[in-house]
Amino acid sequence: MRHIILITLLLASILMANNTTYQNLADRGGEALNNKHIQEFMKNDNSKDLKSFFNQLGNTTNLLSNGTNLQEIINSEIKNNSSKEENEVQTKGFKLFYFITEDTSKDLLKSFSYELKKIREIDSNIEAHLLTNGLIGGSFDKMAEYVKSLQAIGIEGITVGFSPWAYEYFNLKKVPAFALSYCEKDYRFKTCNHRYLAKGEMSLLNFFELISDKNTDYKKYYQKLIEAK
Repeated sequence: MRHIILITLLLASILMANNTTYQNLADRGGEALNNKHIQEFMKNDNSKDLKSFFNQLGNTTNLLSNGTNLQEIINSEIKNNSSKEENEVQTKGFKLFYFITEDTSKDLLKSFSYELKKIREIDSNIEAHLLTNGLIGGSFDKMAEYVKSLQAIGIEGITVGFSPWAYEYFNLKKVPAFALSYCEKDYRFKTCNHRYLAKGEMSLLNFFELISDKNTDYKKYYQKLIEAK
């Protein structure tokens, strides 16, 4: 189903990097692949996000085991992204990242889902990701239960995942926060061109109000949300 909420395991190896060997990280990835909840979601994963994650897990652990520091990788990606032309990224379609915790108000999440549906009336290709800093409850089972609790209140069309990499990249100590990024069709967080970040409790309307002051290309989304109030 197009609107199924997926558990996307974005660079999970970083989460445990200080507590285990890199080979063990790859082993944990193999264990996750056999998890019944992960298998259930993968059956309906039309976006192939989970498959992409597991495919790149080996490359990630190999890179880090060769002595590459996480911050060095992040700095390298920032440098590469900043060298791209503005017009180049405009052709990719943007993604919205909403950084949350398991304690983030369900009312905030429902408002986000509603506003997302409204701006998708302008551009149906807009993608959205709810990201935590780690596995909710410390397990895949708890993460799956959380996703199901969102489905139960009508939140759909949004990828749910965890990404320590993203939190490191944006230096996020507190959430919620929003980010708007442009990514290639074959989505990888570290290869996206991250354009805007706003921290603090706010709606999508507030977020687009802020960024439309910097770039009028986003004014239409702000106006749409004003009309939807």
